[in-house]
Amino acid sequence: MNKWIFKPAAVLLPIILVVSVYCSVPGEIILPENARYSAYPNGFVRLNTGTETGIDTAAVGEQTIWAELFGAVPIKAVQVSVVPERYVTVSGETIGVRLYSDGIMVVEVEKSGAARTSGVKKGDLITKINGKEVQSVEELSSYIGENQTNTLTLLRDAKEHTVELCGRQEGKKYTAGMWIRDSAAGIGTMSFCDQETKAFGALGHAICDADTGEIVPIKSGSVSDCRISAVKAGKSGEPGELVGSIASGVTGSILGNTELGLYGIMNDNIEGITAPVATRFQVKEGAAELLCDVDGNGVKSYSIEIEQVSKSRTQGNKSMVIRVTDAKLLEQTGGIVQGMSGAPIMQNGRLVGAVTHVFINDPERGYAVFAQSMVEIADKITKIDKRLHSLRICYKIL
Repeated sequence: MNKWIFKPAAVLLPIILVVSVYCSVPGEIILPENARYSAYPNGFVRLNTGTETGIDTAAVGEQTIWAELFGAVPIKAVQVSVVPERYVTVSGETIGVRLYSDGIMVVEVEKSGAARTSGVKKGDLITKINGKEVQSVEELSSYIGENQTNTLTLLRDAKEHTVELCGRQEGKKYTAGMWIRDSAAGIGTMSFCDQETKAFGALGHAICDADTGEIVPIKSGSVSDCRISAVKAGKSGEPGELVGSIASGVTGSILGNTELGLYGIMNDNIEGITAPVATRFQVKEGAAELLCDVDGNGVKSYSIEIEQVSKSRTQGNKSMVIRVTDAKLLEQTGGIVQGMSGAPIMQNGRLVGAVTHVFINDPERGYAVFAQSMVEIADKITKIDKRLHSLRICYKIL
């Protein structure tokens, strides 16, 4: 009987080993010029680069190399891209953000109200009323209050819906039985800014509606200075937060509210340190630094540990697990608190990522996003905005 057990095992174990090793090798590797990358990504595989010094990154370009099991059996082709070194200004300053949604968001619907009866749902985005684009909560409320019947155009799950809203009369006005919102504001941290294009990245995660949990689709938004006045330390089960006031002036425009943060254009260059951006393949588990302002006295550097790194693009804003190890920061904040989202992470002189989330039951630990991913999004949004600006100029000329 033992023989029957060992025979399948003898066949399956090598297959499991090969599959496991195959999956551990990335299909692509992106490195900046003159970067060092080991030719041995793990104990079983060698990247056959033709040399003992690793991948050739002396010149920008692409190359294909083979990952070999035990340095002898080819198992996977790996596309290697060597890209120009990219520099940005690394910040860590606390900022205030204001967003105005592209439509009116429904944040709650009464169980027996007119809105529910008409088919309106929590999370819907009202874009038009009676065929006319709605610009504000006040405008929508005015229409509903003065007219018993209105046609609402909604966006739900990226699909357009039309409903007939028949309001209920209360005194001289009509009511719909729903709560609505057209703006959001909060505190976060500036991650970086490109000094040439003035494109910035911040927060590392999207601003979502507090009631619906949905990402706020923005029509416009702004960045302002923020002054930290206090900090509520976090503890297990209760995330802490930075407390501060948002200045009235505008220092930048927000163009995108994405899963990986806020992006836009600053009016002027920001203060900070100039540093190269690490690709996700250069981020290592181990010691790193966190830059942030938690007491209103300017950006300081605090020690952290990068505990886990995922090289996959699919991890989004949870590409790294980090732990705060700095005794002073732990004493002040208990670890990671709300408002620190976007705080840049430095390792070996490079910008490697930004804080995104705190572990609710362990405020010393949290998630971070790769800086490479944020810079790529900032570049795309900047290019789109430039194209739109050119179109506006052409339109005016014509």
